[in-house]
Amino acid sequence: MVLIRRVAATLALFTLCANAPASLVRANPADEGRMRFTVLQQRPGDGDLRQIFAEGTIDADASARFRQFLTANNIPRRSTVYLDSPGGIVQEGMKLGHFIRDA
Repeated sequence: MVLIRRVAATLALFTLCANAPASLVRANPADEGRMRFTVLQQRPGDGDLRQIFAEGTIDADASARFRQFLTANNIPRRSTVYLDSPGGIVQEGMKLGHFIRDA
């Protein structure tokens, strides 16, 4: 059952990414080498929830920038966050995780 859910989630992510170029809001390119945040805007009728992609190394101010990103893009609560990181600062990753769970 877990494998089926993972496969379904992966297929959903690929489907979202296939439609993403026209509707993707990107973070500041100056953030290269640090964790980057992007959001996939939903089409009308899909509800208000968004898919947020957090990619890259978790750096010293990743959680603060994530909060700012959510506020700046008016991201509603209960949106989905996809985290793709090779690692980074453990304490900052913990802060990021707590914030994601509490949001």
